[in-house]
Amino acid sequence: MAKKIIMAGLVLLTIGAFIRDNAHAAAVPDINVIVPNQGPASGGTEVTIIGKNFAEGAEVFFGSIAATVVIFRSASGIDCIVPGNTAGKAEVTVINPEGQSAVTDSDEGFLYKAVRTPVIIPPLVPDEGHISGNTLVTLKGANFKKGASVTFDGIQATEVKIVSDAEINCKTPEHEKGTVDVIVSHPDEEADICEQCYTYFTGCPLSEREALMELYNNTDGENWYDNINWLGDRGTECSWKGITCNEERTHIVEIRLDNNHLEGKLPAALGNLSELQVISLKTNYLSGSVPKEISNLLNLADRQSDFRGNCLWAKDSDVRDFLSSKQIGEEWEGSQRNCCVSQDMSLSVSSVHTEIGVTNENLDITLTGTGFGENASAAVFRKDENGELVGDEKEITDINLVSETELGLTLADISEPGAYSLKISAESETCELSDALVFEASEDMEKQKQKKAIIIAGSGPYSGNALWNATLTCANKAYHTLINQGYTDDTICYLNPETGIDITGDGVTDVDGDTTLENLSEAIKNWAEDADELLLYMTGHGGDNTFNLNSTTTMDILNAGELDGWLDTFQQTRDGKVILIYDSAMSGSFLPLMTPPSEKKRIFISSSSATERAWFLNDGKTSFSYVFWETLRVTGNLYSAFVNAKETMKADQTAMLDSDGNGIGNEDTDKNQIEKRMVGLGRSVRTELPHIGKVFEKETLGCGENSITLWASDIAFLNPIQRLWAIIIPPQASDDPTIPITDMPSVDLTDDNNDGTYEADYENFTQTGIYKIFIYLKDEKGDQASPVESTVIQTCKGEVNGDNSVDLRDAVIVLKLLAGTNDSLTIRPDYIDSNIEVGGDEKISLADIIYILKKVAGAE
Repeated sequence: MAKKIIMAGLVLLTIGAFIRDNAHAAAVPDINVIVPNQGPASGGTEVTIIGKNFAEGAEVFFGSIAATVVIFRSASGIDCIVPGNTAGKAEVTVINPEGQSAVTDSDEGFLYKAVRTPVIIPPLVPDEGHISGNTLVTLKGANFKKGASVTFDGIQATEVKIVSDAEINCKTPEHEKGTVDVIVSHPDEEADICEQCYTYFTGCPLSEREALMELYNNTDGENWYDNINWLGDRGTECSWKGITCNEERTHIVEIRLDNNHLEGKLPAALGNLSELQVISLKTNYLSGSVPKEISNLLNLADRQSDFRGNCLWAKDSDVRDFLSSKQIGEEWEGSQRNCCVSQDMSLSVSSVHTEIGVTNENLDITLTGTGFGENASAAVFRKDENGELVGDEKEITDINLVSETELGLTLADISEPGAYSLKISAESETCELSDALVFEASEDMEKQKQKKAIIIAGSGPYSGNALWNATLTCANKAYHTLINQGYTDDTICYLNPETGIDITGDGVTDVDGDTTLENLSEAIKNWAEDADELLLYMTGHGGDNTFNLNSTTTMDILNAGELDGWLDTFQQTRDGKVILIYDSAMSGSFLPLMTPPSEKKRIFISSSSATERAWFLNDGKTSFSYVFWETLRVTGNLYSAFVNAKETMKADQTAMLDSDGNGIGNEDTDKNQIEKRMVGLGRSVRTELPHIGKVFEKETLGCGENSITLWASDIAFLNPIQRLWAIIIPPQASDDPTIPITDMPSVDLTDDNNDGTYEADYENFTQTGIYKIFIYLKDEKGDQASPVESTVIQTCKGEVNGDNSVDLRDAVIVLKLLAGTNDSLTIRPDYIDSNIEVGGDEKISLADIIYILKKVAGAE
């Protein structure tokens, strides 16, 4: 054993001497590739130089002429604008501030082309298409002339149109699968070649194309909000709106057509999409029985598809179980909106179109569904919180049969305010819609008409916005809740870049305009000027004192001071109250600036503090916003909604409340002022919240131990449990407050033994440090329990480089650090803070080397 230690020490001393002697060697830059590597001699081409060891402040030369603009991106990338030069090949040189330089080989520099020569600047748009050809392609570049021709691998393109000297449109010729060169040639034989610029691919099978076409035809595709490219030529299926294919373009793997006005029934042909992994059709007007062929989709991923907000059902229990296993976040049937179907499924009601009823006034109702006939009848009734009938059913006598799928009702003489259920009968079949109608006292309705709300779905669906689906979920939830609390389409201004969303199901969009500074300013200053109370809700990407309104078209950024000024103007011109709810990363940064004018009332709520990130997990369903609006829907109480959402999201963010207008959050006075504050009509349908009694205690794992059983017990609930799950926050999870959290590891806990203990094995505790575990519970009514926290500590002392093992590589790193040579070393960022540093002195020292060597030698 002693010999092993002596030998290891000699190895390390030799390495240390080498490191000491070479500690100050300067890193020499190296150029790998220039993209693009050619352009007009007049200059102006934007290029990226890719390589290594570039330093900030580096200069770039094309021949002997310096680039006009140089932007240092990283040690491996520099952007610059090419200067003008004479035609021909020019060497490209990068010189770091300390004098180290890199020069391209003579044949690998930048090719300056004579101004008269056509120049193609990739990429082509699109840069791929089906092997059958006939794809319309746009080429960008310079010096294109009348009479120019375009070839793809030597084959002439058709319908060539010279749009300008910088743009050509053409249609691709037929070609076999593969990537080809594209050439633009002038009549005088001058030409430019774009190497490997266009890819031909084979399309999906005809059966898959036909399945999509049936979906389009069955769900009134002509009237979808967005049907771009649908029913295009064979081979274009992968470009149809909402369709994603696999990398080879041979099969359809995703269908995403949320909020797109699909109306009708799902076709059985969907079962032919053998490689489909995700199907998301939430918030549409789909109805009827789901075809049994849906069970043929064996590659459909668990908990990734979404059918929420439709009126779908399944006759076959196996189909119901299959859909429940695929539905994201909840049981499939519980995800459908308020609709009903009779026992034999011959009678159904898929939607109820009506306004809020006013007591002692007539209310017109329109039902859509199936199976309505001449002998159709209807009645209304009330139930208490326990589901018991309150009073007698009231028959509706004024019935107008429009068609087998549409029924008109007029309801009169309702004297008591509250929620009423609706029963529809035809032949011997009956279906019931719980809480389908709401009546309010006339005086309360008059007061409610003086309240207005503005909802802002920020940032927009730009490419790379992973938060957009969650933003839509939360904004639509807010709209739905406000409608339930007495607001109407006329008293809600909904700003959203996707302007075709219909939340109320009346066939008319509920969005009033795009999310821009101009529209928001107009809404606050003019649209809301006559309101006695203004509620403003914002969600999306945010930063320090900023909110990203729109990155899709206008790049509008809302500044906290600007918003405060608009609200001050609103409140100074009338005695209007303001409630502002803001959910984004760093949303609490607005708090100090949201103080109202003297003697005015303003309530400010943020989902996080000024320096914290915000969670939007499960497409926004695990977020401050979603819990806030769901609690407000069932209680009507502003403070209850704040507290429940704050407690639910306490894992990683601290919600803030300022109701006394002093710019300081979460004081006792803030609670006292709004503890009984109601929103809208203050309707309450509260049932008892579920509760988690016990969870597993803190666990400590050693090196190589990655698994434990998570459990929760003593669960109290009134309504059946829909889901009980754990969210795991790893020790090295990003803490950048500007980045919202849209994904965290999670696992569902189940009571397989029916003993009241819900369990799940989790086997991915692979990072050293402290894991935070939060256990969540949601019942079938949508109510959530306050989460319960526990921890798992993964310790592996001496593990320096993050590979989850202790060996000589860790000792070498420590020795290099002590020798002062730390270039390009891989070191755990949490080594000092994660309870694996050996000496206990919060620094790397000889104690770490000694421990590691003993560990390697088996003496520790």
